Amino acid sequence: MNIFHLGHEHPLSFTTVPAGFHQMDCRVCLRPLHDHEEAYLCPLCGLSYMIHRSCAHEMPQRIHHSFHRDHHLTPSLSIKFQCFSCKKIIHGVLSISFQCSICDFFLCTQCALKPDICDRNEGQNANLICHEQPMRFEEKKHEDGIECYACHFPCSGPTYTCNTCNYFFHNSCLELPPQISHPCHPSHPLRRHMASPGQSTITKCKACHRSCPFFIIFQCKECEFAICIDCTSLKPTIKHQDHIHSLCLMKETYKNSADRCDGYDTYCRKGAVINNEFMKYMLRCVECDFSLHLFCGRLPSSIKHECHVHLLALVDSLVEDDSDDYYCDICEEIRDPRICIYYCAECRYIAHLHCVVSKVCPSLFSF
Repeated sequence: MNIFHLGHEHPLSFTTVPAGFHQMDCRVCLRPLHDHEEAYLCPLCGLSYMIHRSCAHEMPQRIHHSFHRDHHLTPSLSIKFQCFSCKKIIHGVLSISFQCSICDFFLCTQCALKPDICDRNEGQNANLICHEQPMRFEEKKHEDGIECYACHFPCSGPTYTCNTCNYFFHNSCLELPPQISHPCHPSHPLRRHMASPGQSTITKCKACHRSCPFFIIFQCKECEFAICIDCTSLKPTIKHQDHIHSLCLMKETYKNSADRCDGYDTYCRKGAVINNEFMKYMLRCVECDFSLHLFCGRLPSSIKHECHVHLLALVDSLVEDDSDDYYCDICEEIRDPRICIYYCAECRYIAHLHCVVSKVCPSLFSF
């Protein structure tokens, strides 16, 4: 019996895999073919093209997948694509993939046809199901070098593991609520969503500007507002005279921080030389897309730091003498005299802002 199959240009003949046959993978699902298993073989290409009988007859013509909930996926021939799930890149070989006809979204057949990852069963608070079996719950360490499949951040602490697909999940990621209210987008609720590469308009976090092709995000479909898992913890609590709304303190944003300060008459606009690492600290109003460098914003008037016995007071600028050599007493590196510093007048002790940032940031929340 001969059949034609989407994935091959020649007719295929029914056969059984002979005993003792060296292991070969099915050209559709990429899983091994076993002895005496029913299969289809291309007589013209020989053993280089063989597929499971089930892959020939039972391949669905349309699927819905949790990684791409908005549209259905259909099998198609592609010569170049990257699987969204396993990240495998196919290039130069005509292969079957499951593709969204609307978005630039692909799954290889192996990922598309394996059982989908399920949510918690009702009434089963402890067991999470993946591939029709409970996942193992175990402690992982940062040095294990594994990533959470949901958020792609390192796993450290309570982690769920699926033996079948070798996926790892943070306990916290699997327990994320399906919907949240967030102060950075108070007008509408945000729904949990698995981002996909083809949805470029909604897969960039509005808070940190990180592009999220492989991250769980929370989004508002009405406004195309999206926020990544990390930024859901942001709370706008810092007042500043340059903006009507309260601001969030962020360690890093994924735009060029040198171009993102919206303050008026600030240090960065005057061309002051500022530590690159310190420039990553931003005060943000996510709702208005307003950003301000931490050192350009409102800073605590005094701090106590372990580097010095006395309180350090905030000083706008300080020129010690006419030598044109100005240094920080903590790191002993050159400083720009135009930039504010923390200073002990009694001891003439000077500290860069970035050298005492560990005390500056917590003080902002006590204003």
